Amino acid sequence: RYIEQYDFAFLFVSFTTVFLIIPRLVTIFQGELLSSETLVFYDKLVSLFLTKPMSNILNYLGYSSVAIGNTLHFKSHNGEILRVSVDFMCSGIFSVAVFISAFVAFMLVQYRKFDSLFFIFLFLGVMTSYIANLLRMILIILVGHYWGLEALDFAHRNLGWIIFMLWVFLFWTLLFKVFDFNKDFEPEPQS
Repeated sequence: RYIEQYDFAFLFVSFTTVFLIIPRLVTIFQGELLSSETLVFYDKLVSLFLTKPMSNILNYLGYSSVAIGNTLHFKSHNGEILRVSVDFMCSGIFSVAVFISAFVAFMLVQYRKFDSLFFIFLFLGVMTSYIANLLRMILIILVGHYWGLEALDFAHRNLGWIIFMLWVFLFWTLLFKVFDFNKDFEPEPQS
C-alpha cells in the first residue's frame, strides 16, 4: 500500500548519504576534515559562487561592498564598514544536495525515466536553489546594512528557511503542472 513512499524514502536517504555523509566520512578517515588545503578549497568555492556574486549584485544595486575571499566587506547606512565571513556551511551546497536527492528520488518513483524534461527540471531546480541562496544572503546583508550586525544575525538564523520553503513550493507547483504523475491512475469503478 505504501510502496511508493517507502521507495522514495529509501532513495532519498541513499542519495543524501552519497552526497553529504560519505564525503564527510572520507575526509574524516583521511584526517583532512580541517586541513589547510581543504579549508582553502572550500573558501575558494564560497568566494567564487557566493561572496563575489553577492558583492557584484550589491554594488549594482548601489550598495558599497567588496569580496575578499570568503569575507564580504560592506558599508552600513551610516558609513560604518562591516564584514561578514561566509562559512562553507552557509554556502547553500547542503540545500542543493538535499534538493537533488529529493528531486531524483521523487522522479524515479513517480516518473521513472531520464529524459530531457527530467534533466531540464533538475538543472532548473539546482539553479533556482543557487539563486534562492544568493537572494537569501543578499537580503541578510541588506538587513545588516540598515539595522546592524545583530539584526543581520537574526535574519541569518530565520530568513533562510522562509526563502527555501518559498522556492521549494514554487518549484514543486511548477513541476506538478508540467508532469502528469497521475496518468496511470484509474479510479476503481463504483458499484
